[in-house]
Amino acid sequence: MSRDRSFNNFITQRQITDLVLRRVAEHVYDRPLINNVERADYVECLVELIMQSADPRWCLTETWDSWDVEDLKTGARVEVKQSSVLQSWSGTSSEKTKVSPRFDISAPKWVWAKNAQGKYQFVCSQGRRPSDVYVFAWHGESDKALADHRMASQWEFLVVPESKLPDQKSIGLKRLRKLARRCEYESLAETVLEAIPKDCSLLKVKRLVAADPCPHCPQDES
Repeated sequence: MSRDRSFNNFITQRQITDLVLRRVAEHVYDRPLINNVERADYVECLVELIMQSADPRWCLTETWDSWDVEDLKTGARVEVKQSSVLQSWSGTSSEKTKVSPRFDISAPKWVWAKNAQGKYQFVCSQGRRPSDVYVFAWHGESDKALADHRMASQWEFLVVPESKLPDQKSIGLKRLRKLARRCEYESLAETVLEAIPKDCSLLKVKRLVAADPCPHCPQDES
């Protein structure tokens, strides 16, 4: 009897978990205008799924990683940035919000990297960005009656190799459109793959490792 009860309890808990996860997804993401924080997660998942259409080895990274999507075969890294002309707190549909978005392109101070022994640890980025390609997603529909963040077709994607980004902390949409290859979601995977360095030795996974000395960090003299 106890074994049957344990099994039934397990099934019941599993069902409750599934219901809670479904409710969270509906409450947070299943709405035309997704809150700014959760919208970033949504767009990252969208980019991952699109990349998986080209190769199933593309996957989301962990929350502590300094990039968002990576290729498990080559180690190629993609950073995803997003913005929208309408926010979940925007006004009526008759309002035309003027937004001049700026995207963060600064190098994180610390990155999660593999050391010479094959173990991961946080290391100083030495002022270098750890991603190979940046994908900027812009949702420019300003009519609240039409705007829907869930629709992939409403997003404009701008793809830029990291090496072409200027040495500054942020960048505006106008300049991005001059640097980037613009595409719709149907051609995003192809555009990203073309932007990745063909020489694998140039990938950031090869160039930024925990064994690198950092000129900005105090060195252990012992």
